[in-house]
Amino acid sequence: MIDQHYKSKQNVQYSADQLNITLRILNNVNYDIAQYSAKVLIDKITILQIKRLLINTPYSIKEIAYQHGFNEPTKILQRSTDLTSEAFIGSYSRAFRFPT
Repeated sequence: MIDQHYKSKQNVQYSADQLNITLRILNNVNYDIAQYSAKVLIDKITILQIKRLLINTPYSIKEIAYQHGFNEPTKILQRSTDLTSEAFIGSYSRAFRFPT
């Protein structure tokens, strides 16, 4: 469900409502399975999807940020990677550069 709504609904209460369970049950289940609260899991999946878009699409960081409701495009990944989006893309391209 998170994968389907990661762009538009990053709200934990929305997820609990869609599953017809309480927020407490959702958090307990998430913590039992993934050792993360529901909010942290949603954030991790959102960041993963943003990383995938940065690497695999021609969209600019500004476009991706706008799609995900971020106001500061350069700070999207800094919370989880300590890198700006541009630095992340640069480190990824250097790590997977093939010899010619």
